Amino acid sequence: MQKIFLFFIILSSSLLGQNKMQKWQLNAGWGIHKIIDQDVSPIENLTQTNKFNLGFPLNYLSVSRHMFGGFSPELKFSTNLVAKDPTKEISKILLANGMFNLKYSFANGYLLSENSFFEPYLKGGAGMTYLDARDNDKFLTTYNFGGGLAFWLNNKRNFGIQLQQLYHAIPMLATRETNMDYFEYSATLGYRFGMKDRDKDGIPDDKDECPDAPGPKKFNGCPDKDGDGIPDTKDRCPDDAGLEEFEGCPDRDGDKVPDIDDKCPDTPGLIIYQGCPDFDKDSIPDYQDSCPKIKGIKKFQGCPDRDNDGIQDKYDKCPDTPGIVRFQGCPDRDNDSVPDYMDDCPDTPGLVKFKGCPDPNEVQKKSLDSTISFKAQSIFFETAKFKILPKSYKILDEIVAIIMANPEMIFLIEGHTDIRGGELYNLKLSRNRANSVAEYLISKGVARVYLEAVGFGMKYPIADNRTESGRSKNRRVDITVKR
Repeated sequence: MQKIFLFFIILSSSLLGQNKMQKWQLNAGWGIHKIIDQDVSPIENLTQTNKFNLGFPLNYLSVSRHMFGGFSPELKFSTNLVAKDPTKEISKILLANGMFNLKYSFANGYLLSENSFFEPYLKGGAGMTYLDARDNDKFLTTYNFGGGLAFWLNNKRNFGIQLQQLYHAIPMLATRETNMDYFEYSATLGYRFGMKDRDKDGIPDDKDECPDAPGPKKFNGCPDKDGDGIPDTKDRCPDDAGLEEFEGCPDRDGDKVPDIDDKCPDTPGLIIYQGCPDFDKDSIPDYQDSCPKIKGIKKFQGCPDRDNDGIQDKYDKCPDTPGIVRFQGCPDRDNDSVPDYMDDCPDTPGLVKFKGCPDPNEVQKKSLDSTISFKAQSIFFETAKFKILPKSYKILDEIVAIIMANPEMIFLIEGHTDIRGGELYNLKLSRNRANSVAEYLISKGVARVYLEAVGFGMKYPIADNRTESGRSKNRRVDITVKR
């Protein structure tokens, strides 16, 4: 039972890895070797604990140095008296190896913290095995690989236990009869060192609270630049000598607010206002009050807003009449973007270029649109054709008179259909109907340049195409002033 317990401990093998601060690592301890039995399976080789060559204490030694990331080159030495089957062979031979390995620690700051208690690793490399057996070379080229776990036991993470497993392959003895490949298990103590004193103050970096700034031992290596007896790490004002009650900061005006927190360090004030006074007593300290002599509100840094329109008086062109921000506090009753004081029609929406009054041309166009659109409702065509019915001529003649009375405007004739028939058919029909109306108007004396005819087919319905009433409304010609 003890051997089985020992086996499972050793099988959880590992490597103690260095980090950026503790670059060197030394391991020393106990190594166990087992020569591979070619007559059993790999699993049985791992479980044949009775064939372990237990060796003797301190037969394993390694030294390594951190390079970058999780990588560290390593020199490893171990030795033992071994036999292929220790249960049957009394005579043992001397085995010793020296290997150069490259270790990769998973506690590298990427996968696990460099200061991790638990540190897995992988490693591999090459070297020589000395095998004092008959009829073979004593020094044999050897390759090894393996990995495992490390457990750091102290807060500094520089002392721990290493459990490790390596497989050693000897190519020169590769036949079944001569094969001497072997497992190496080890349980060692590891020590990492190489800590430096970067600031040269005689206090090692691992004990120095300020490793990059020299300081006396009484302050754990931290400086006191201003000489006030308070180390810089605890001094809120490390460059100005101060008092302990203010964590090393001075209080020039004596108002019990240290200068570093005092917005008015040369004028006595109140603690609630960070050492500043409030002359107008509006609960806004003078250093934040843009109007320190006039009582105001916090929103405007202590300045007033008499009409409460959200614009402080000094920027408000109408300080006694509520208004809006974009008009500097003045109102715009008709919401036409022209403030009342500039609006000739303050109760009627208009345009800026007409001083807030409506565009006279647009008024005329809207009137024309309304008149012509109404009349255009009485333009009728033969069913599924673009020939205008005679009953529409009177209305068309009235439209001619309107157009000729407004020669400065261009009129848009739009043809529309319902959804019966295909899309291309309806588009063509709508264009032909719009053109028929245009040609009629031209025949009555309207110049072609004042007309533009387009067809939209069934694209823009104004009623429900599922009903006859709706489809009738959708079959139409609209005439409007072109914008």
